[in-house]
Amino acid sequence: MSARRLINLFLDEGCGGSALAARLKSLHRSERGSMTLFFLAISLMFFALIALVWNTGRITSARMRVQAVADAAAYSSAVWTSRGVNLVTGANMMMVRNASAHVAAVSTQAVIAGVPANWSQALAEAALCNPPQPCIDAVLAQIAVEAPILSALIARSATESSQAVATNKFLDRVEELSDFEVALVSAIPDAIEAQRDRLEDYYGVSIRLTRPGFGNGEVLAPLVTGTTESFATALSLRFFGSDNHLPSEMNFAGMDPLGKANQIWNDTAAATIAAIAPGIVHFVLPTQNGAVEEGPQTAEQRAHFTVVATAVLENVSAGRIVAPSIFPDGVNVEDVLIAFAQAETYNPIEARLRAFNSDLPTPYRVWTTWGWSWQPRLTRSDLLVPALQGDPTMREIFERQRIGSDDDEVIQQVILH
Repeated sequence: MSARRLINLFLDEGCGGSALAARLKSLHRSERGSMTLFFLAISLMFFALIALVWNTGRITSARMRVQAVADAAAYSSAVWTSRGVNLVTGANMMMVRNASAHVAAVSTQAVIAGVPANWSQALAEAALCNPPQPCIDAVLAQIAVEAPILSALIARSATESSQAVATNKFLDRVEELSDFEVALVSAIPDAIEAQRDRLEDYYGVSIRLTRPGFGNGEVLAPLVTGTTESFATALSLRFFGSDNHLPSEMNFAGMDPLGKANQIWNDTAAATIAAIAPGIVHFVLPTQNGAVEEGPQTAEQRAHFTVVATAVLENVSAGRIVAPSIFPDGVNVEDVLIAFAQAETYNPIEARLRAFNSDLPTPYRVWTTWGWSWQPRLTRSDLLVPALQGDPTMREIFERQRIGSDDDEVIQQVILH
């Protein structure tokens, strides 16, 4: 008997196979188990969705972190630069004021000694007159006018000015301030580097800082050592402009005919300024040219007061991508995230002057109260190309991502995105 015949007989109801036949016939019509397959498919899709969200979120989070690091590094560099310039401004102002006080003390002593000497010379010249008595009487009458002024000056200033000159206290303060400036200017790049190191350690990101056009990776303070001429000019403006009260307060003009107090005062002040200015170390903006302090032009502003920061996160996906065979990382060529930011140190008073259509020079000063206004801010990254061209290390970072410093079109797209 053939196998087919045997199966038919087995399934024949007459042979007692009715129950088995019913079960086998209903198998095709049963829907039990289809939900298991459906649930399995949905689970795979759900897992894929979670993996996609996880991978995208992690990479997005990494990008945000790297950009935050770049912003923080650039901004903190501008903060330290602003603090440094403001502190130098304050130190310079105090140096000029103390030096001016020294000049005033020396000039006071010169007037106290010089006026009586001029009286004696006038009396000697009067004695040569023929007859001498009228000339002598005229000199004595003028001395009688001038003597109370000199007496008031002696009572008010002689002791203090002599002590100041003898102890050299004002110039000692100038020297201390000068030492402070030297230490401060050298500490600014150290502070910026220390801040950079802390950001790198906290975020696990490499940071490169540069000033466009310099490119050595060191962000120096936008300050240079001043000249004798620059300090002498600032001191002269301060002394003859605002510290020259004593002659007017004491009515020195009344002592000019014989005592010549104003002449002694001014000549002594000029000689003292010329004597002390060469020995005072101070700092000025790199835009200052000799005695004239001018605000920086656009190119100078960008070169000395702007910093570009590049943050790099290596191995973005190492050990973290879910289902890498299904979702390759694809962040970039070498699994590196790069972000950059630009910041500058600026003086907001310049904008206020422009609002008033003022013809005054831009107020970038380290000698006046305007110099206290330096502030930091993030800016649009328009100096990335000069930074890449001037800094080989930063250029190498971008070239690893196949972005060259001469790919202006690509860089502009990078900046926009």
